[in-house]
Amino acid sequence: MKADDIWKISTGKGVIVAVIDSGVDRIPELEGQVLPGKDFATSGYSGDERTDYDKHGTTMAAVIAGSGKHPSGDGSFGLAPGAKILPIRVPHEGGRGTSWTEAIRYAADSDARVINISMGSSTEDPARREAVEYALSKGKLIFCCRRKLWEFDPSGQLSRCDAWRGGCWSRKCRRRRDR
Repeated sequence: MKADDIWKISTGKGVIVAVIDSGVDRIPELEGQVLPGKDFATSGYSGDERTDYDKHGTTMAAVIAGSGKHPSGDGSFGLAPGAKILPIRVPHEGGRGTSWTEAIRYAADSDARVINISMGSSTEDPARREAVEYALSKGKLIFCCRRKLWEFDPSGQLSRCDAWRGGCWSRKCRRRRDR
């Protein structure tokens, strides 16, 4: 991703990124980078938003704001090492249920300028879509996961692309399946 080139323009200093995921553990690369957040995974999960029940949220937070700090001297850097992380833990319920909607609205009402939702769902949820629209109306930039990004016709040509769906930017679609 040419992080060195990105850092010449910005390190993310002054930007808060809400990470809606499985929680964010305490790791050296994120020391001093994580703000107090919110836990929506209160039933059946131990800990709070600083307890990552499957390590995915911690990984995403490090990819975003890892500072490079580590006792071994070879810690990982994120793409925006100057950014702060607002951890918002949700249960792993496949995007269904009110907790994801509440989490998106919480992030929308926070000081975060960017919302990252790396957990995905292939099911349509009108309440979640409304929450995303609410966040967009507040000027938030949203990155999210989509399980079914594209469909191809029998010849391998792209017939449908959901890279921009419901206000969430996920990733570019490719024109052919084999590229």
